[in-house]
Amino acid sequence: GYADEYLMKGAREFLLELKRRGVKINAASGTDDADVKEEARILGLYDLFDGVEGAKPRSEDCSKEATLRRLIAEGGTDGLIVVGDGPVEIRLGREAGAATVGIAGREADRCGFDEVKCERLKKAGAHVLCDSFENINEIFEFLEG
Repeated sequence: GYADEYLMKGAREFLLELKRRGVKINAASGTDDADVKEEARILGLYDLFDGVEGAKPRSEDCSKEATLRRLIAEGGTDGLIVVGDGPVEIRLGREAGAATVGIAGREADRCGFDEVKCERLKKAGAHVLCDSFENINEIFEFLEG
């Protein structure tokens, strides 16, 4: 549908498959909390997440890093998977012992590797790089392997 034009290719199917497998899914963003929640609703993804959190207004503890650290502390690291397009979450995931999937696609095209992102995510320690979520079977093979 219309909303999928704003998602990396295969993203909705990936989230649905995680949900089907009983995986607890949290979204963390550096964007303002109210905006992140609204975007998730508009995209029709809000109900797929167990939690959606963005930056809190006028808070010292408002970064994506702080949110991720808290989620990791609360949920533990057993079976933890960190998926993201930024070096912050990939680095934190590695520190926590998580499997890390770097999404290094060109956002305008919703797929195809962006070499700058690839370099950044490799340096951050991503275990695997994907340009989108289209190769869902390969992603799950890595996660299960």
